[in-house]
Amino acid sequence: MDRAAFNAALLSSPLCACSKDELRHKTSAELFDVYDATLRQIADEHAPASTTTRRIRPLSRWFDSDCRKSRRKTRQLERRYRRSFSVADRAAWVAQVKPMHALFQKKENLYWTTCIASNAGNQKKQWRSLSNILRRHKDASTPTPQLTAEKLSQFFYRQDRCCPCRY
Repeated sequence: MDRAAFNAALLSSPLCACSKDELRHKTSAELFDVYDATLRQIADEHAPASTTTRRIRPLSRWFDSDCRKSRRKTRQLERRYRRSFSVADRAAWVAQVKPMHALFQKKENLYWTTCIASNAGNQKKQWRSLSNILRRHKDASTPTPQLTAEKLSQFFYRQDRCCPCRY
């Protein structure tokens, strides 16, 4: 946002352009309306509204307080860089991102290795853990398969009736 243009627009607005005598003759409701309309118009002009998409995702099970601290520090350095655009701030941010990703990978690997090892005697739980690792979740958005065992069986039964194999 261009602060100089914003200040110029504010100074040339009815809020600052009106004389004190004009303002004295207005009621508090009229003064508020002038204030509200002026600030809305200037805000819309200099900082127009925009829509954003916010994705809410649950945190992973392995994401603990160490990961949270690392992510917080990384975001803090990113915000500092985005405000200053200095080379030193960017270097500090990038230098923090790499160890954060390494920490995340280490925590995730440790979590899943422990999870699989703890279910060593139970194959069902081991397969469930493996499916979670491979992200094979069964959810409502997964389409049902078009080919079922029953349909396949009927296909071969019909084929056998039409042209039986002779050996």
